[in-house]
Amino acid sequence: MLKILNKKNIVNLIFVLIILLAGFLRVYRLGEVPKGLQNDEASFLINSSSILETLKDEDGQFLPIQLNSLMDPKPALYSYLQIPFLVIFGNNTFASRLPSALIGIVSIFLFYLLIKKLTKNNSLALLGMILLSVSPWHIVNSRATEEVILSFTFLLANLIFFLKITKDKKINLIYYILFFLTALLGMYSYHSNKIVLLGFYSTYLLLNLLVKNTKKEVKKRSLILFLLTFFSFLLTLSSALTRFSAIGVLGNDLPKALIFEFTTKSTGQTPLLLIRAFYNKPFFYFRYFLENYLAHFDLNYLFVSGGATKRFIVLQHGLFYFFEIIFLFFGSLQLLKNKKYKNLTFIILTLLILTPIPAALTIEEIPSSIRPFNLILPLILIVILGFEYIFNLIKNIKPSWKFLLIIFTTLVYVWGLAYFIQQYFVLTPILSVSYRSRNYEITALRIKDKIDDYDKIVFTNDLRGVYIYLWLEGLISIPEIQVQPLARYQQNYFLKKFIFSQDSCSFPDYDGKVLYVTPASCRSHRPNNLKTLEQTYLDDGVELGFLFSEKLK
Repeated sequence: MLKILNKKNIVNLIFVLIILLAGFLRVYRLGEVPKGLQNDEASFLINSSSILETLKDEDGQFLPIQLNSLMDPKPALYSYLQIPFLVIFGNNTFASRLPSALIGIVSIFLFYLLIKKLTKNNSLALLGMILLSVSPWHIVNSRATEEVILSFTFLLANLIFFLKITKDKKINLIYYILFFLTALLGMYSYHSNKIVLLGFYSTYLLLNLLVKNTKKEVKKRSLILFLLTFFSFLLTLSSALTRFSAIGVLGNDLPKALIFEFTTKSTGQTPLLLIRAFYNKPFFYFRYFLENYLAHFDLNYLFVSGGATKRFIVLQHGLFYFFEIIFLFFGSLQLLKNKKYKNLTFIILTLLILTPIPAALTIEEIPSSIRPFNLILPLILIVILGFEYIFNLIKNIKPSWKFLLIIFTTLVYVWGLAYFIQQYFVLTPILSVSYRSRNYEITALRIKDKIDDYDKIVFTNDLRGVYIYLWLEGLISIPEIQVQPLARYQQNYFLKKFIFSQDSCSFPDYDGKVLYVTPASCRSHRPNNLKTLEQTYLDDGVELGFLFSEKLK
């Protein structure tokens, strides 16, 4: 019995239990929570199914690298990862999310390896595993069809190879290849990593070039890592430029409006030279960027509200447990006095500075819980240092008091996890479904019951996204979609008997029996010759569904 319960076996048991806990929190009711297959998830799903069925995406591209969704281009990697699960489980929400959940579990294992390599401390590595496995931010992003968890996993793997290359005396070529592949895939799978990884290795190279007495071999390896990262950046740059042109900070007209207003009000009262010095685009756009950047360090965002990405909000819950702010504080103290873990300090500080930059360069969802997701890495590392700091403070107290403190901390985390489970699995699916395209799902179900009664079904107010949900209900096929590549971007998109118009509250007069599907807000714009059939409601009873109208006979 004593042999069975030796230290190594206990560590292995703890490791397995953490993985099982992480798996449960990420797979339990995966097809039901979060409720509603959101637009981005649906886009990946239809393309995965299309590639599986025809070797082409929904636009007819053969084995594509990039996908054209309604909102912006997306890397196709996640769709390829979905395909085996679609074969096993079919075209459903569970199958579409399962790759993300499994990748999230893999990232927890990689996080363990990273901490162990950074600290040489297995206890801290296991603690890091536990913290990441129960992290609300990580759980929520692992349970959705999102590229960010995939990109985060590649980042962890890349940092592990970075440490291997920089610390070992002799390096096999395979590690440089693996470093390059993880950097390339990390940048390809999500745009934020382009700035984070390039900035990280640029900083590392610069420090090694500037610091005196740096060994020649260290400088050489730093340069190689930078060049490999820069090459990865160039290979993935074009898609990032397309995305930035759509949602980049320069597309925001607010700074221009403020410049115009302040200039107008100041003219005649302030010298022209000062007006130009104060009210100019570089200064105002930099100020706007800085405001966005600092918003991602807001304690309310991190510990209370969870940010502006509504489809990922957990009711009355932050990205971290609110009590972790204590460990973050003590961890910051430990970081300032830390001389033991130099690489750990470098990774924490560099990622803290770089990670919010991509999010701050955009105009959507500030502060976001998706684009700066890599922040979870340095912040949890600081929380781990907070635990170490507190443990060092109490190591000389009586064992009984130390035991009570450990039990108390454990109970606090158990309570926090239980509260998160209640909010996320019970209340959020009931009270927070407005942002997850649930109305599209409900509409597609209603139309399925009515489709045979009408010659045409017209959607107004740019409801093009419904076409994917019509496909999920078997009302249109992938070959029928592929016949018209990118036609959904036109003002009027014709697909079988469905017509998708981008006009607001329009009721064009078509021959035959026509069903009009519009937002409820269009009720007052309805012509007199139309009658209302039904009003759809979301699961929480909110009137955000659609109004069904048909011509009066």
